Amino acid sequence: LSRLPEPNMGDLFFDIEGDTFVGRHGLEYLFGLTYIDNGEQKYQGIWSTSPQKEKADFKELMEVIHKRVHDYPQMQIYHYAPYEPGAIKRLAQRYSLFEEELDILLRAGKFIDLYGVARHGVRCSVEKYSIKDLEAFTGYERKIDLDEMIVHKRALEHNLELNRFEDINDVMKDAVMLYNQDDTDSTLALRDWLEKLRKEANDSGEEILRPEVIDGQ
Repeated sequence: LSRLPEPNMGDLFFDIEGDTFVGRHGLEYLFGLTYIDNGEQKYQGIWSTSPQKEKADFKELMEVIHKRVHDYPQMQIYHYAPYEPGAIKRLAQRYSLFEEELDILLRAGKFIDLYGVARHGVRCSVEKYSIKDLEAFTGYERKIDLDEMIVHKRALEHNLELNRFEDINDVMKDAVMLYNQDDTDSTLALRDWLEKLRKEANDSGEEILRPEVIDGQ
């Protein structure tokens, strides 16, 4: 729990939907962010439903992150498991975009993997530590049933893999976006639950420190 930085109003909660079987390199087709704006929890999804759009949409994502860091220098980007920073590094190298800015974010430790925090910091009565299993403890309730969502997700990815981009409809996209929002919202709920456990441990006499703040330069 000492790996948890101080919560900040600018924090982002990040999840990517990707398909490794699209084209030559795969496709990161949905970037999702949950954040707090004027005290209200909001979500932003950035779609990339063709390889030709991926570069522009990655640029939009990095501009959103860069502005958030400018407005809230102590903010962090929370994710679950290592996929998200790995995908961001691949895209930055592939398109030669925001490479220096991303290096600074990485050196500053801005990406916080809550899977590592939960796995090493909490003993839970579940078979595996997926974010969905931990929702039994965080109290998060999903907006879309997983069995309903998977039908639309498979159909959307099938069309991506066959270059049938025109066959992707709003029903598929709405279901996948709601699933992505569930994951980003659940990441926020998990961070708050871990912070609650950290406070309880501190209140009981433990001394749990915060990680050192580094500027990344």
